[in-house]
Amino acid sequence: MDVNYLVATPLARGLIARAIASSDADMWQRSPSNWTWQKSSSILMLKDAEEVGVKFAAEHRAKGIAELRATSAADLVQAKFSFRPVVDGYVLPVDVYTTFERGTQQDVPTIVGWTSGDGTMFRDDSGMPTKAAEFPDAARKRFGPMADEFLKVFPVTSDADVPNAQAAIVSTDWMGWVSRAWGRLQAKTGKSNIYLYYWDHMPPVIEASKRFGAFHGSDIVYELNTLDTSNPPWRPADRKLADVMSSYCVNFAKTGDPNGPGLPRWPNFTAGSEQSMGFAETIAAIPTPQKQEIDFWDDWYAMQRQ
Repeated sequence: MDVNYLVATPLARGLIARAIASSDADMWQRSPSNWTWQKSSSILMLKDAEEVGVKFAAEHRAKGIAELRATSAADLVQAKFSFRPVVDGYVLPVDVYTTFERGTQQDVPTIVGWTSGDGTMFRDDSGMPTKAAEFPDAARKRFGPMADEFLKVFPVTSDADVPNAQAAIVSTDWMGWVSRAWGRLQAKTGKSNIYLYYWDHMPPVIEASKRFGAFHGSDIVYELNTLDTSNPPWRPADRKLADVMSSYCVNFAKTGDPNGPGLPRWPNFTAGSEQSMGFAETIAAIPTPQKQEIDFWDDWYAMQRQ
């Protein structure tokens, strides 16, 4: 997500030649007139962020900015306060989605991707209940007129279905939709190419990976080709994926294009084809993965922006 902010902020203009984003992006648009939509966003508008800051200061008995700045590092760590950039007119003049929509992002070659199991580690953050019987009511409260479509796209018929549904919700909303939205907007308003990838390879790192699948961040060790920094039972397929993925990244860093001799062709993402590079047993260009789920989020967020 940090890469997404860096590409969006004018403060980093001219400092970035390429961008590789392998974990989330903040493409949820804000609307000053729609508090419900705004409240669900990870970025706050300035007024609301100031209110959060005032509350934070009061909780820590700080009377103003000077006392907050004098707070020790140890106290700040203990505060355990999670925050992200604010649409403050300085770091972010507008939200990231609008930045790309207007074409005012840093127009640099970009690689963006997600994993098939991105949501498996964040099921509890799906915003949906753990009981199948509670899913319909929860969907209606959250999605209103789109509840039936949500329940069709993320079907749950028993409690055993819930974990997979929760994981799919997070994977396709937080990672899949934002990646495709980034790709679409860059392809529409930018001149530099953007390349999307979909990682669907489960590493032999931990026994729990059988439950988490191609979990969040599992692609990074392959991108950097650092398999030998740990001692799982790496297989020939892992070595091949690491060699290919790291070669793409090195080529991209050098030229802005991941392609090179001996590598499967990685097409840039365009409005006409919307292809991603799939990394699994086979390394090849594929149509948009998880398309039905991502299309749902596209329709949902389009409705929020109206």
